[in-house]
Amino acid sequence: MPQKTRSPARWERMRARLLEIDDVVEIQGHRGEVLVYAGHQPPGLFLVTAARIEVAPPGEKTPRPFADTSRGPFLLPALPDLDRPAPATITLGSDAELIFIPRSLAAGQPRLRKLLGSPDVPVRGWDQLA
Repeated sequence: MPQKTRSPARWERMRARLLEIDDVVEIQGHRGEVLVYAGHQPPGLFLVTAARIEVAPPGEKTPRPFADTSRGPFLLPALPDLDRPAPATITLGSDAELIFIPRSLAAGQPRLRKLLGSPDVPVRGWDQLA
């Protein structure tokens, strides 16, 4: 069943609440930039608000489409994946708008965990890369 798209007003409120937290930053990314290299742990969580994400498993030079924001923003990776190396290199397939949440905040900030733990926030974890 397709996931509901969150209303723009709700996303804007969530964005504002996230950006009130110290060290959470909004970044502009560019097509081809690497978010996480295969075999490396992610530096934090990315709330992808406008982008197309591509992946290239080890040994593959050409990335393939993985996820996009056509149905709304999503979180990448899942919280438990912060302690696991990425199984593929994850790149931006388009220019992007992201909210970056450093790993040091992701697990230890109750307010942040509550915001990100909402069932309204779709998550793209390592298990979905296969």
